[in-house]
Amino acid sequence: MPWALTATGLWSAMELLRARFPLGGFRWGDMGYAIADIPWFRYAAKYVGTSGLTVITVALAAGLAIVVADRKQPWQPLAGAGALALFVALAGGMSMETADRTKLQVAVIQGSTPCPGAHCANENVLTFEQHLASTSELEADRFDLVVWPESSAQYQGDPVTNPERSEQIAQEARRLGAYILVGTSRGVSDTEWINANVVFNPDGEIIGEYVKRHPVPFGESVPARDFFDFIPDIARVPRDMVPGDGPVVFEVDDVTMGSVISFEGGFAKEPRQEVQAGAQFLVIATNESTYLETSAAEQFLRMTRMRAAENGMPVIHAALTGPSALFDANGNRFDETAIMSQGQLLGTISPRVREPTMYTRYGEWLAYLSVITALVAVLVQFRLRSEPPTSEDVEPIEALT
Repeated sequence: MPWALTATGLWSAMELLRARFPLGGFRWGDMGYAIADIPWFRYAAKYVGTSGLTVITVALAAGLAIVVADRKQPWQPLAGAGALALFVALAGGMSMETADRTKLQVAVIQGSTPCPGAHCANENVLTFEQHLASTSELEADRFDLVVWPESSAQYQGDPVTNPERSEQIAQEARRLGAYILVGTSRGVSDTEWINANVVFNPDGEIIGEYVKRHPVPFGESVPARDFFDFIPDIARVPRDMVPGDGPVVFEVDDVTMGSVISFEGGFAKEPRQEVQAGAQFLVIATNESTYLETSAAEQFLRMTRMRAAENGMPVIHAALTGPSALFDANGNRFDETAIMSQGQLLGTISPRVREPTMYTRYGEWLAYLSVITALVAVLVQFRLRSEPPTSEDVEPIEALT
């Protein structure tokens, strides 16, 4: 049993550490995603999070490894892990989230770019115009919220610094009678820039913006730039992204929206902080044009569904070149667009109006518990081995006659 506990705790510790270091961490390959295809385990993420599913997966693997390696070894580790997995799965399956009565009609505008996966002349302006043209096709007074993805209105298309672009979006907000979230980037100095979601209300007024907090290392900022200056490709990231100060939520009609941007959606931390700040549904705005048609886009969608399942609320995944998707509070994907295409994703979501989930409140408690348990198991074994044998432990030696 101590070996299985230690293996599980060490793996959890590795993932918890990797989520933070180096350079802000990376969670793309967390083990918990491996069993998220099993619906009841995914539903249980609202209790234990994706990191808790990692604990279950590794505990099962460790218990099985003990038995396979030597069938004379005790089966308790495998039985214990199996009991934990069964309990968590039953808890998830018997407490599925149900749709709340409040409904929002949403439209995701997947306007793409004129040159997906590359850069071309006048790209930012053309990308803006493609999203604006698609938005103009929407029926008036039908939608509560329209979402443009990351990079859809950046630099020359930035509505904060470009009054003409701002008025074009504002006109659509007034015509539709809807809130509009647009993804923008703008320079703040010769060496710095920000990545943000800007929100317009139905009167065409900008009511605020969320600034991305978690930059992509060597993609949106370059740590220790002077040290890495000898690498020619560093010049492809000429400015460093300035992180935002914290979560920002927006009132959309009678409910509250939180949003994160691209890379942040691969972590549980930033979306959870938005929910703790009061969000009742989430938007993950992303670019993804560099993914082209690789499996990375689908992998990201599978991480997004866990943000929905963990917090028990719908998530809108808006991707510049697709696929975009809508997820319900259980992490079920109920509509999506095609990858590398232009399109609109129209649907209805039910924002969460109930108390926060256990995961939202307590975070990665099961992962930390497994780490603590492993440490205790190691200390106990170390102490037992370091204690001198007692007289009862020593077999008597018969005297020779």
